[in-house]
Amino acid sequence: MPKRARAVPMASQTKSVLLSRLRTIEGHVRGILRMVEADAYCPEVLWTSFKPRPN
Repeated sequence: MPKRARAVPMASQTKSVLLSRLRTIEGHVRGILRMVEADAYCPEVLWTSFKPRPN
């Protein structure tokens, strides 16, 4: 069995940025889920999933 790599603590700023981005992604996925459940027009669902993200 291969050895597991040791976990390296993440810098708090990096972790904060990562968690923020993951929450944003989660919100987008939930929105797409609601659109699919509501039988939204397919191109609208695709457009929502490929919207450019703010910088």
